[in-house]
Amino acid sequence: MRLCFLFAIGLSLLGCSASNQLTDWPNYRGPRHDNSVLSQGVDVGLDDLEQRTLWRKPIGRGYTVVAVAGGRAYTAGWTDGTTTVRCFDPETGEDIWGFDYDIHQFDQRGQWPRSNEGGPVITPAIAHGNVYHTTRDGRMFCLSARTGRLRWQKNLPELFDVPEPRWGFSASPLVVGDVIYMDLGKIVAMTPRGRVLWETEDYTQSYSSPTPFYFQGRLYLAAFPLKGPVVVDAETGEVKAFHAWQTKQPVHAVSPVVFDDDKIFVSSGWNGGGEVLRFTGEGFEVIWESKKMSNMMATSLYHDGQLYGFDQKVLRCIDAMTGEEQWAQRGLGLGTLLAVGDTMLIMTEAGELMSAPLTPEGFKPGEAIGLIDFQKVWSCPVIANGRLYAKDPLGELVCLDLIRR
Repeated sequence: MRLCFLFAIGLSLLGCSASNQLTDWPNYRGPRHDNSVLSQGVDVGLDDLEQRTLWRKPIGRGYTVVAVAGGRAYTAGWTDGTTTVRCFDPETGEDIWGFDYDIHQFDQRGQWPRSNEGGPVITPAIAHGNVYHTTRDGRMFCLSARTGRLRWQKNLPELFDVPEPRWGFSASPLVVGDVIYMDLGKIVAMTPRGRVLWETEDYTQSYSSPTPFYFQGRLYLAAFPLKGPVVVDAETGEVKAFHAWQTKQPVHAVSPVVFDDDKIFVSSGWNGGGEVLRFTGEGFEVIWESKKMSNMMATSLYHDGQLYGFDQKVLRCIDAMTGEEQWAQRGLGLGTLLAVGDTMLIMTEAGELMSAPLTPEGFKPGEAIGLIDFQKVWSCPVIANGRLYAKDPLGELVCLDLIRR
């Protein structure tokens, strides 16, 4: 039974098979948990925008991106005091069902600073025939993926005795196998029915979502709460490594990037910098630390020995094992990155979409297209089954056809 369980988890971490290269995007950061998809079947040429645009639709304010699984797409948006979790047809954009709950755009206590457009920020996870959706004030809803019917709900601050963070809850749920994981400051695990399996001590919540990885045949979680990066045994909840990390601002918004099985890159904004740690199985060893990569909101990409990411508003490529800068490009704002094979798609803060090779030899972008007409586009596009989904924080969602023909 344990071998079957590990095999199923391994397939979920790979996110694809050789016979099906066009894949779903069932959770935050995609099927491979690294904001990437394979390039087979996907055409990243960005000409003929009008012909490639399948549909546009309003879905409500917020920064939640799209999850796609089983021929349906899911997201959430806020309108006039209500957030709606939506299920819709990926081909047409037509709604299939909606689940509503009352919540303020920001917070009735004024706890969420109003430097953004408000609304939901957490991407739902689709698994077990369910939609797992967490609200900005810490409620968790389990909905039927088919009908939207509420199956159960939990009040996470009460259940785990954790405070609501300054900017609201922002860490997306992670589902691997039959377990739901979340970083609430405490790293926690629950069953698909909402039963608590384990929880760690409180490392203080700070908006980052955990990353699963294998080390010596065993599943672990790399998490980045406010006190610093931790590695947790996914089965037992035992903390195997912790590294203290002090920053000027109490914000760790990006996820850990795991590469080469045992290397973990973490970074924070406001000149917090970044570092690569080696996980030994019983602790961390620091490989390098640098101020050259301060990821504020968008998690970096790893590709062929290089890290690509936004150092505040400067896109940089650095050597993953040394931290040495390879190149830097200004003028893109607080952008986001998505990898398609050997190509990165860049969404600029001003809503322009462009592609460029993932190479340390320099930044060589193609022509930019104006996809979204807004100046604070912070949500990363996603690609599922050859379709790209992108949204602006005021609520318009656009779908492009990128299927290679």
